[in-house]
Amino acid sequence: MTAAQEGAVFISRTHQLIIASRQGDKLFKSIDGSKKDFTAFARGPSLSPTHAYWVSESGKLLAANRATGQVRTLHLNARKGTRTSALTHNKREYVAFIAESEDTGLAFVWSGVGESQGELAQVSPEGSGATSVAIVLGKSSPLTIVLAGRSGMSPIHTRKVHFTNGSLRLDQDTVVWIAPGSHPLTELVASTKSSGGTWVFLSTAKDFSDFGLARLDLKTPEREAAEPAWMIFPNGLDPAPTQATRLCDKDYVLYARPRDSSPDSPQELYLTPNNRKSFHRGTLVARSRGFVDASIAATDHGALLVWTTASATWGRILTCRHQGSTETRN
Repeated sequence: MTAAQEGAVFISRTHQLIIASRQGDKLFKSIDGSKKDFTAFARGPSLSPTHAYWVSESGKLLAANRATGQVRTLHLNARKGTRTSALTHNKREYVAFIAESEDTGLAFVWSGVGESQGELAQVSPEGSGATSVAIVLGKSSPLTIVLAGRSGMSPIHTRKVHFTNGSLRLDQDTVVWIAPGSHPLTELVASTKSSGGTWVFLSTAKDFSDFGLARLDLKTPEREAAEPAWMIFPNGLDPAPTQATRLCDKDYVLYARPRDSSPDSPQELYLTPNNRKSFHRGTLVARSRGFVDASIAATDHGALLVWTTASATWGRILTCRHQGSTETRN
């Protein structure tokens, strides 16, 4: 499940692209099918204006044409259970993903136009693994951000991507921050800042006693970043759904956190403005025993929020002034 301007995009077990579309700015249309048609704990697809990209249960990187629904295979050996990240730049599609290589995860980027076979390049440098990857538009070219998750120190790498003379070219790899130890479900999220630069978010342990959402401000991706700002949670959370985007002329982050410090605490989903002077809890969106995934997309007049719990997928439409929002269950 992933939020898009027209609605919530689902991928079934049989690789069908299904959209729970919006009815104006009030309600969603329900989709056909039952729970057994979908994978309860799968990662939602990443979206470009024309395609959806995801990793199948069998470990294939797949692409579906959003107009026709036609599905094709882009890579045969992607890591199961990982999320893709998609970007369109100069009419080309760029998809960052994690591939399997001798039991090690490596970050790759695929790039193509339309239904072309495309080009493939390895982003992870020699001797480095990868557990999560994102791609955003940098100052003049796509920028990959890679988490090399380990039980000890977990480096975050950046690398610019160019398409020149008919092939992909990568700039030098840079380690911008050394994160604390991570878990298999730890994911990083990145978004382009409205003022230039890149935000990077990572829900992880800060130290021996604290866990929270770290926010890195990458002003120049070729240099080491300053220490991140932290929003400390009352307890740890794994998985910790987080998404970031620009809407209503501001940068926002959508994230889940425990309600309190008890081991079986219910969880809360928050939407908060994101700028240098403001990084606080924000506005409560929903409560649940647990959130499996969450996504946000800008619309013409506001935003579409969708999230999945163990029992259902929910959607909420927000206007830019957060008035007249509607929540329905699909």
